[in-house]
Amino acid sequence: MRKRKYRLWVHLSDDEYNTVTSRIEKSGLSKEAYIRSVLFDRVPREKPDEQFHTMMRELLESLNNANQYARQVNSFDSDAAWKLYNELEKLSRLQLDIRKAFLLPEVL
Repeated sequence: MRKRKYRLWVHLSDDEYNTVTSRIEKSGLSKEAYIRSVLFDRVPREKPDEQFHTMMRELLESLNNANQYARQVNSFDSDAAWKLYNELEKLSRLQLDIRKAFLLPEVL
């Protein structure tokens, strides 16, 4: 059984419809998901381009590689391992900041 059993009907002018449709297309969300986000004071961001996703994949790959190196270093040199761990933390925070800036909806 569906959790959402209520419907709302809205009448829009041509300009309003075109504006909403354009914003929905730019966000990459479905109409329902976009409208729910706006109803709960979250403004969806535009869907990032492919370059953003390529950069995020590279960042995550680097994080993964650095984590593997940290495990190896940890068994030999605890000081070097600590420095590498700190760098991993910085990269991880950077990844979260990028996600917040480009992907997560803004709260009104």
